[in-house]
Amino acid sequence: MKMEAWRALAQVAAWTIGAGVGWAAGDTPRSGAPRMTRFQLRRFSPDDLRWRDIADQPYSAHFRRSYHYQYELANLDLTWNQDGAVPGGRLVARRLKPNFAYQLKLMGSRGLYGPEARDNEWDPRAWGSYQLGKHGRWWCEECDWNAYDGDVAWHIRRGHTVVGYIVFDWFVTDATGCADVSFTVESSYHVLWHTGQRKPGRYDSSLRRYYIEPGDYAYGPRAATSPRQVQLFAEWETGRPLPGQLQLPAGEYQVFLNLTEESFHASSGDGGGHWAQVLQAPVRFTVLPASPDEALPLWFALRLWLGQSWERTRTTLLAALRRQ
Repeated sequence: MKMEAWRALAQVAAWTIGAGVGWAAGDTPRSGAPRMTRFQLRRFSPDDLRWRDIADQPYSAHFRRSYHYQYELANLDLTWNQDGAVPGGRLVARRLKPNFAYQLKLMGSRGLYGPEARDNEWDPRAWGSYQLGKHGRWWCEECDWNAYDGDVAWHIRRGHTVVGYIVFDWFVTDATGCADVSFTVESSYHVLWHTGQRKPGRYDSSLRRYYIEPGDYAYGPRAATSPRQVQLFAEWETGRPLPGQLQLPAGEYQVFLNLTEESFHASSGDGGGHWAQVLQAPVRFTVLPASPDEALPLWFALRLWLGQSWERTRTTLLAALRRQ
């Protein structure tokens, strides 16, 4: 057997045994305890940042000079739900950009080993990244841009790092940059639009209406105070499950929740931005099989077997102790 294969088997064994020990302590996919996690700054170009709200009103020059995401990391609280058929959670944010739209993404934490499922099934991080791409989109780190399904193999052959991601929802902050949003991963979207650009298509999301009233924060004392109404919707990612019908395959996902600035196809030269991926938080969750016949990746099947075997053994030992 080749050395690479032995290493793969050793890695699977390490993950599987470690999972069995962790599950024995009660940290099982069925435990259901919400998990808190923290955000970190992601690498991005300052030229890609957007300095306009969803109504396309510019922020003040002072705000543009003084605002930095690294100063706001402590103002983001993410709680990720571990149980349920559909992954999701709750994000409480303070002092983000005001009246501003952020995409919510799940993004792979590791590049693909190859373009097929079998190339990635022994590594949970690569497997999760592959599943996100198959149900969403692909991102090439070296190109700093998206890749199509048919181009993934080409990028990997050239040594590029390709990860999968899904835009599954979005939120808009209030006039002070705050938001409290609960979400589930049930849709696969392309980008956001406002109705002044185009009308929703047959399979796009429903409209969400927002009222924008600029205040002193970020706009300055001379900002217009007349409120504006903006309607946003998400464009369906063609060829993927329809909105509300996405169901990720069973397995454990070790990925990132990513916040991306929505730029509405504006020009970055005038502060319109270019989809800057600004913040991310590591999340880990398990999607359980919907039926006994559902195919599982090898490492996840072994984890389930070890966890169930340990539970049976523990139950037998406790029953024997009670009889004494």
